[in-house]
Amino acid sequence: MIVKVIKGLLTVSGAIFVGLSALTVVGMILIYVNGGVA
Repeated sequence: MIVKVIKGLLTVSGAIFVGLSALTVVGMILIYVNGGVA
């Protein structure tokens, strides 16, 4: 039971981390493109 809960939390936190990383990368690319165009 406890192992399943821990694995579940790790999966959720991992998904959130990946999502935030993707958003950060996209944001950096947009800023870089806008800065390059400007």
